[in-house]
Amino acid sequence: MRITAIDAHILSTQKVDGTKKYEDAAGLKFPQDTASKEVAGRTDQRHLCVYPTDRSTVLVKIEAENGLIGIGEAHAPVAPKVVHTIIKDLFAPLLRGEDARQIGLLWERMFSAMHLRSHTQGFTLEAMAGIDIALWDLLGKYRHEPVWMLLGGAYRTQLPLYSSGTPGRRTLAEKIDTVGNILIGWLSCTKDFLRPRQFTATNGDGGCVI
Repeated sequence: MRITAIDAHILSTQKVDGTKKYEDAAGLKFPQDTASKEVAGRTDQRHLCVYPTDRSTVLVKIEAENGLIGIGEAHAPVAPKVVHTIIKDLFAPLLRGEDARQIGLLWERMFSAMHLRSHTQGFTLEAMAGIDIALWDLLGKYRHEPVWMLLGGAYRTQLPLYSSGTPGRRTLAEKIDTVGNILIGWLSCTKDFLRPRQFTATNGDGGCVI
C-alpha cells in the first residue's frame, strides 16, 4: 500500500460574532493584557509563552495507491503555517512512494530527517504527529479494524473528560457552568485557595478537579 499523496490544510474557527478571539485563549501578553497582570508580575522575560488569539489546527490527508485515505490532525495552536509547510515541503516528498503500513519505520525516517539540525521537537513533532495519526487511520481502513484494536486493544470503554485553559475574562461561575472545571495555579495563594471552595459550592462534591 504505497503512499501517493500527502496534503495538509489549515483550519481556523471563528466566534459567532465573526471575531477570531477566544477570551480563554487570549494569550498571556506581557504586560499589556490586563487579564494576565498577576501572572506578569511573577514571570520574567525568560518564561514568556505565546498563546493564540484564535483556534487553529492542521488537517493531514494521506492518499494510498488503492484509493484509501487516512486523516490526521497536527496540533498547531500557534503559527499553523509552520506545521503546514513542514508537512508539505519536507515530509510529503520524503514519504511519497513508501509503504504506508510501515508506520514505525516512517516515523523514524521523519525524525531522522532533521535530527542532524536538532529539529526534533516543537513544530517538527507536531507535523509528524499529524502524519502518524493519518497513517494509523489509513492502516485501520486497510485492515478493516479500529485503530484501538491495532494499538493493542481497549483497556477501558469509558474515560473521564476535563478541560483546562489560561486565565480568561470569564467569571469562575461561568467557566464551571461550561466545563465543570477550574484552573488552579498561576494566581495568588489567596485566589487559588478560594477557587476549590467556589467550585464545590457550585458543582457539589462529585466534581473532578485536576
